[in-house]
Amino acid sequence: MPKTPWRPRLRAFLRWLSGVTDTPISTEPGLLTFPLIETGSPLPVLYVSRYTDEISHHIHRAKYGADWATAMTLARLMQSLPTVVPWDTQGARLVPVPPDPERLRARGFHLPALLTKNLGSHWQMTVSLGGLKKVRASPEQAKRSRQERQAIDADLFTATGRSQYQRQAVVLVDDVMTTGATLRAAAEAWQRSGGQVLGAVVLAYVPAPDSPPQGPPGGPSQGASPAQVDKPRWHTALWERTEGIR
Repeated sequence: MPKTPWRPRLRAFLRWLSGVTDTPISTEPGLLTFPLIETGSPLPVLYVSRYTDEISHHIHRAKYGADWATAMTLARLMQSLPTVVPWDTQGARLVPVPPDPERLRARGFHLPALLTKNLGSHWQMTVSLGGLKKVRASPEQAKRSRQERQAIDADLFTATGRSQYQRQAVVLVDDVMTTGATLRAAAEAWQRSGGQVLGAVVLAYVPAPDSPPQGPPGGPSQGASPAQVDKPRWHTALWERTEGIR
């Protein structure tokens, strides 16, 4: 694959360094939960924004246009999250969902890793970029339907054997959450290694067509039927601890 000319990369770097963006990116953080299959326990997911047309444009530009400056602008959005972490993270680490090696080589960067580094600085948490690895290639999620995304293999990820942090608590980080299947596979891989997953943070959340209206509603309904249990559900108990704190 031909290398990107150095002049455009230099211009992109200078644009990022000076803080120049096409337009300010709006955010509206929120929190939801969905159950893990292997344990049945809920996984809290804190998100920076819903997947609006605006943030979709920037994510597509960063990932599929290999625009590092836009990727760094997106990474800075992690600083819009509350400064008070909604989990007891003493001794815990931030771990990004790992990349597909071929796509990493093509882009030259991994957006979830950039998000993780900025979040680590924002929350003053230790980052472990190599805590998980992808054991084989998989189709790009952006090209798959919601139903196809839900069929992701449970053993797609594994905790790295060289990591000395496998048995520690972690918070996972990813760029986009649509069905939660990728985060679920990553969380269950970490749990199989003997570690604990406190929760996850994503840049953008894609609501299901039947999701509740935007804004923090009441908590999840009680007595959910089996047909409902695999859908991400709104949950506000943790968010109430951080609402209004920036």
